[in-house]
Amino acid sequence: AFLIFLIKIDHDVCSNYGNWVYVAGVGNDPRENRHFNMIKQAFDYDFSGEFVRAWCPELARLPNEYIHTP
Repeated sequence: AFLIFLIKIDHDVCSNYGNWVYVAGVGNDPRENRHFNMIKQAFDYDFSGEFVRAWCPELARLPNEYIHTP
């Protein structure tokens, strides 16, 4: 966490730590059995897979329907 503090331009302890804990599934959430669904988020916010293709060139040739679940 300290390394992130050093390298992030917009580091905010409350926002960053809270989000990391939530995504890891160990945070305090008032709703039971609520888990962060990475696949759903990927389809919601990167449906065409542009982000995945930019950062994982090995997956670049996959069709959109398989880009998030290779």
